[in-house]
Amino acid sequence: MGRGPWRLARAIAAVLAALSVVAGKPAPLPWTKAELSTTNYASAIVLANLDADSLLDIAITDYGANKVSVFLDLGRRGFARVADVEVGFAPQDLAAGDINRDGIADLVVANEGAGSLSLLIGRGDGTFRSQAEVPAGGGANSVAIADFDRDGFPDLAVASLIGRSVSVLYGSPHGLFSVPVVLPAAIAPINLAVGDFDRDSIPDIAEADHLYDGVGIYSGRPGRRFAERFDVPVGQRPCGVTVADVDVDGIDDFIVTHLRSDQLWIVYGRSHKGYRSRRSVATGHRPYDVACADFDRDGRPDLAVTLEEEAAVAFYEPVHDRRFRRRGIVPTGGAPRAIAAGDLDGDGFADLVVACPTARTLSILWNVRGH
Repeated sequence: MGRGPWRLARAIAAVLAALSVVAGKPAPLPWTKAELSTTNYASAIVLANLDADSLLDIAITDYGANKVSVFLDLGRRGFARVADVEVGFAPQDLAAGDINRDGIADLVVANEGAGSLSLLIGRGDGTFRSQAEVPAGGGANSVAIADFDRDGFPDLAVASLIGRSVSVLYGSPHGLFSVPVVLPAAIAPINLAVGDFDRDSIPDIAEADHLYDGVGIYSGRPGRRFAERFDVPVGQRPCGVTVADVDVDGIDDFIVTHLRSDQLWIVYGRSHKGYRSRRSVATGHRPYDVACADFDRDGRPDLAVTLEEEAAVAFYEPVHDRRFRRRGIVPTGGAPRAIAAGDLDGDGFADLVVACPTARTLSILWNVRGH
């Protein structure tokens, strides 16, 4: 299609948006959908350059098949499934990073059933070799990569549901990791994320506790230490936690989803211990996960939330006073859960990948604003 038809389509969309605002109805959203098939139950997604080109690729954990599947981005909105790597029992989460510092992206997988981490070393072509399986505590269900001690070597943080703890494994020059250093958690740590919530340049950990009704913050300190955990109340049964600088003030914030209360909470960081403020955002039924990105490139991050019972992604845009309003929804496959944002087609606009376990698909939502 030439540029003329695209310009006409965008002009028509702008007119429809204006009319819908006047009529009090949600405007059409600039997204198109494609689907990729998965083998079983995709429980987590990571977007990373896994084959040393300029495009983001997709890696997912397949909870029911005990493996990680890799889809390489071929350009022109095409993907090829190139690898299925065996990992531990019931892989629940994964993270991407260069854990052995060879310039090639690797994967770390949290195996909930095995209570371990699988270390997958990238070859640079989208395939991996298994280096080791590291004990990580019973019910290891969430993992993140960061340099907590600032020695230049990647470290790992993992949440253990059965062990009721968060553990940190410190990296070394040889790509090996220390025995876990256990940080006590509350009752049921179900998810974690890493950010610098107090702007001291040392990574901190935010841990969502499914039964405690709060998020625990472990503030990083020099010398492989963490300050005493403090808790942020965020409502009933928090599920997912995502880190982003939501208000663009240079300090990381975190967003928490709640399956039971049909809302999410945004907790704003500040430059010393504690948090500056909280905001709740009403969502649809059973919000599971959230991605934060500037989808319209207006300089302000937007939110995309998976709604299990509505089989859709809901979009929210910032308005004023750190508030968000619902922009509309885009249908996905059945019961969407994990979501990740990134520019998959290189047009400068963030796209979305959504895991739909009951449909055994990945929904690719293409942001067509750049076309």
